[in-house]
Amino acid sequence: MLEHVVGMRRIMSFLLFFLVAGCAEADPESIGVDVYLAEYPEHYCALQAKCYPERYRDLYNDELDACIEAASGPVERKVEDDSCSYDGVKAAECIDYIETLDCDAWEADEDDVCAVSTICSS
Repeated sequence: MLEHVVGMRRIMSFLLFFLVAGCAEADPESIGVDVYLAEYPEHYCALQAKCYPERYRDLYNDELDACIEAASGPVERKVEDDSCSYDGVKAAECIDYIETLDCDAWEADEDDVCAVSTICSS
């Protein structure tokens, strides 16, 4: 009987370990600047076109490439002149955040959802 109790405790400890390990939060994923520059501007411009079509038309003449260039420019310039200490984890969090936004959650003057200051530290 004692062996059975000890065996059950070992099994329970083993299961508890995997349960806790499975529930632990993983570290946020880090993405490279190339991934950020490929994903953020597209999400931002799609949000801009969907939520504020008149503004999108006025600012970018309904041209996706113009919007993407404007959205990626600040980070590209900072990375090129080495004034950006790029944070891939913050960039990944930014992409995750903008992917969840809808027109009700996004404010009209929230132009730079993922500001250079968010992902680059001086």
